[in-house]
Amino acid sequence: MKTLFLMIMNLLLASHVFAGDASTIYLNDGSVLAGEIISINSGIYSIQTESMGLININKSKISSINFGAPSDSARTGGNGNSAIMEQASALSKTIIADEDIMKMIMGLQNNPDFKAVLNDPDIMNSINTGNIEALLSNPKFLKLMNNSEVETINRKLAD
Repeated sequence: MKTLFLMIMNLLLASHVFAGDASTIYLNDGSVLAGEIISINSGIYSIQTESMGLININKSKISSINFGAPSDSARTGGNGNSAIMEQASALSKTIIADEDIMKMIMGLQNNPDFKAVLNDPDIMNSINTGNIEALLSNPKFLKLMNNSEVETINRKLAD
């Protein structure tokens, strides 16, 4: 249940990429890029940046991606959930490294349960602040946790 919860949090944060939001991409060499991830193909991320235009980066050069969410300290919101947010960050790296999972996330764009959660400002605020209690009491979020497409992604992550 905990892994599924963390995976859904990551899916929702990752979904910002496909909604056209800017992401912050941290590279292994310490460089940081800001831009919109346009596509992922054969392990190559195409990123539209304001300063350098469209660039392509191999996933092996990416250490992490912040999908437009506030900084980690802001996301913990003082709710004592920093350990969970750290686990979510680690899971995010696993998701980013797996092109198939990223494509499955892209496929969720038209899923009605996923859209309902993405369009709910209370849920997105709870995710961004790490308010787990609010998420676990929200019927839309709980319905998404039981969605068959999300469960398929969870099984792939467990492999």
